[in-house]
Amino acid sequence: MREVVLKEAIISLVVGGAPIGIIYSFGNSERVVQSLNSINPGDPVVWYFFTLFVIHCLAFVFNRRFLKQSEPLSRASESLHEITHEVGFAIQTIYRAIAGAIPVVTIIMIAEEGWEKSYQR
Repeated sequence: MREVVLKEAIISLVVGGAPIGIIYSFGNSERVVQSLNSINPGDPVVWYFFTLFVIHCLAFVFNRRFLKQSEPLSRASESLHEITHEVGFAIQTIYRAIAGAIPVVTIIMIAEEGWEKSYQR
């Protein structure tokens, strides 16, 4: 379990933290905050991701439980399951970027503006 958490932390920092560091090196803290805001998906996108997750789960359950009797339906359900599985990895990358960017932005804001001003944005 510890290895998985460490691996996810490293991936998140590479995917989300490093780009924020690059943006900061070519800009300022305002650009960093703008970039963090642009990474964050809005509520409709989160609901869309949740819908895709439900479709993925349904495809998995139907393929495992109900569609094994019919070969064409089983293949179609398996294809849908594979597609939704790949989409899930794309969604995970978005959240990895957010998770990696937040600590880097926090450090930048505290270093640049001090503890008292950093949380007032």
